[in-house]
Amino acid sequence: MNGDALVKSTTKIMFGDAGISGTAQYMSQLIWILFLKVFDAKEEEWELKKDYVPVIPQGFRFRDWADLKKEDGTTLKAAWEMYKTYADEAKLPYPMQKRLFKEELKNYFWNFEDRVVKDDGTKLLSHYSGFRLDIFDEDL
Repeated sequence: MNGDALVKSTTKIMFGDAGISGTAQYMSQLIWILFLKVFDAKEEEWELKKDYVPVIPQGFRFRDWADLKKEDGTTLKAAWEMYKTYADEAKLPYPMQKRLFKEELKNYFWNFEDRVVKDDGTKLLSHYSGFRLDIFDEDL
């Protein structure tokens, strides 16, 4: 997927979301996502130098968000805590409400279940799994 396809697929998701309240909010969020993706790729390159210190702290880099694909999904509680920290640190002027965030997150995973019992007996509420790689491109 090239950059144009990434923007189009992200646009499709964002305009279909009730949590996006207008073009200004949509554009600022899209620009921030694209910036993080491109800057993170450059930082990975710069980190090959021994004395490089990352500009964006761990937990806020694009690769940290993309780690959701490596895990066996996430819960609303865990994702909401990450989002709240990000929104506070980034001083987002219009952070999403939890109810809207829950619905928005469904766009980025293939599966959502209200209640899950894992093989080890652990019970999870609001579980998302199957991170959708088709809407992002690792080679951007």
